This record gives sequence, structure tokens and C-alpha cells, in this order.
Amino acid sequence: DSDLTIRTSDKVEFRVHKSILSFASGVFKDMLGLDSLPSSNVSPQKIVDVTEDGESMEAVLRYIYPLPHPIFKTMDQIVMMLDLSDKYNVPVINAAMQECLLANSFFKKHLLRTFAISKKYQLLKVEAAVVPE
Repeated sequence: DSDLTIRTSDKVEFRVHKSILSFASGVFKDMLGLDSLPSSNVSPQKIVDVTEDGESMEAVLRYIYPLPHPIFKTMDQIVMMLDLSDKYNVPVINAAMQECLLANSFFKKHLLRTFAISKKYQLLKVEAAVVPE
């Protein structure tokens, strides 16, 4: 019963709900509020093309929907998710990545990078852990 399709750069399609996306993401709320999205010739359902690949968009949607969250094992994966959180204005991802950084010991091996990430994305708990008072 979806009412929107998100199509990724590698042509993966996710059938989603406008109301859920609008609630979780300020960007989707603004975009869907305009209601000027194109429909396909095959289906009257609106389509949003995104620049992300299917794997990245699936990870975002796993935080928006009540689904098991992906497990991130590298700083690069966490930074990618923080970028997507900023791009789509999804605060729950930002908070989850902050907790992910704090829960994984690898941030201690990369203190300078972690500090830079904490400043860029305003991760106050991470910053406090990296630079204790």
C-alpha cells in the first residue's frame, strides 16, 4: 500500500509511504509537500530519483522504518550515514551514528578523525568522549 517509489542510482526501487518519510525527514517533508513529483507511464505512483545506491538508501530506510538497523564496522560507513542524515535531515540517523561511534572501540584508534567528525556533525557526546574535560 505504498504511495511513493524511491529509485536509486543503480535502479533499485523502494516502495515507501509519504507520511512515514515526511515524519522522519525534513527534506522529504518539504519535497513531498510540493507534490510536483513525476509519475511513470506504467504506474500513477510518484517516483523520486536519488543519487545514492540501493545499499545506502536501504540503510537510511532501515532507520526511518521500524526495521533492524544495519551494523557498521568502519568509520567510512558511519561517515556515509552521517552525510545522508544531513542530506535528508533525518535526526534519528545522526543520533544512532553518535551511539555507534561511542559503542565501538575503533574511535579510540582514530581520535583525530573522530574529533573532526564530531565537530562537523555536532556530535557533542562523541566530542566529550574524545576530548574529556
